[in-house]
Amino acid sequence: MQEPSPIVPPPPINQPPVVQPGSGVTCVNVGSIGSPASNAMNGNKTPIANAGPSQTVSQGSLVTLDGTGSFAQNGATIVSYSWVQTSGTAVSLNGANTARPTFIAPTNSTALSFSLTVTNSDGVQSIVTPQSTASVIVR
Repeated sequence: MQEPSPIVPPPPINQPPVVQPGSGVTCVNVGSIGSPASNAMNGNKTPIANAGPSQTVSQGSLVTLDGTGSFAQNGATIVSYSWVQTSGTAVSLNGANTARPTFIAPTNSTALSFSLTVTNSDGVQSIVTPQSTASVIVR
């Protein structure tokens, strides 16, 4: 009788290990069914959202966010963009589902943050990374 093969977990995919302080235990997120990590394991590489550089702008000026540096992998294409304001004085984001949305900067000094999520032609969404967040300083 042949011995059963050992069960070996899949290797981590683009996820840094997490060390539990003081425990000596390292955990790695390899995703779940349908998650970007598991989709990447099936050949659908997670697209990369790039929200562009940080900006410093004048009060009341027209501001354009720039997600055109985002890209898909493995022959897929970016099919949708979704921008969400995550902090700061609320602004009205025009074209939040485009690569280059705009808004009018508040008339007070403040810091604003926006998060970009992109979806590729395979239906896989980007994950949140520092490069998927845009910071705007209003002076």
